[in-house]
Amino acid sequence: MLPVSRQLPRFSLLNSDVCLPLCVTSGVVVLAVSAALQELLPCDLSILHGNKKGSRLHLVIAGGYDDRVPENRECYDALEALVDHFGLKDHVTFLRSIESSEKLQLVHDCTALIYTPSQEHFGIVPLEAMYMQRPVIAVSSGGPLETVLDGKTGFLCDAHEDRFAEAMKKFIDTPSLSRTMGTAGRQHVIKNFSFQAFTRQLDDIVRKVASS
Repeated sequence: MLPVSRQLPRFSLLNSDVCLPLCVTSGVVVLAVSAALQELLPCDLSILHGNKKGSRLHLVIAGGYDDRVPENRECYDALEALVDHFGLKDHVTFLRSIESSEKLQLVHDCTALIYTPSQEHFGIVPLEAMYMQRPVIAVSSGGPLETVLDGKTGFLCDAHEDRFAEAMKKFIDTPSLSRTMGTAGRQHVIKNFSFQAFTRQLDDIVRKVASS
């Protein structure tokens, strides 16, 4: 559980496909997480605005925040302004500078995770999410190109609001997609990025070098 001071609306696994706030009869919870809030796309909110099914979607935006950093303040203020402008306060939750334990709880409780940094390094968050059987929606650059299998364990998108909105909408239209991609994601991580996988790969490299 999250500390009371930072607690989200209670989430419950009401079925095996999606997690949702208890106040919603059926829905999708999407988590957007980043090391710094300015790396999150404000336009991720576009899927909520003007979507007749928007009431089924709850977006949690979580990331590192330092009030001393102008970019952090500007991005947070812009995101809050967008939420107010479109009347989405009931569908968006902001969490700033979360602890690792909170991040893992959020990943566990979400339907899909959005990872928006462009030209990111390898990045551990997508692997954590996939290991926890959660699909990842990420920018098609940097680390996610190596870790996320587009269309199988999540979606790789151009850094544009429409592409992210389209990917998020897939989980609204097909709730079972979260389970299917989540299962594939865990298998992908275990096969290619586990300690055993790295041990096997290193052993293969050493054997090839020794025999050459």
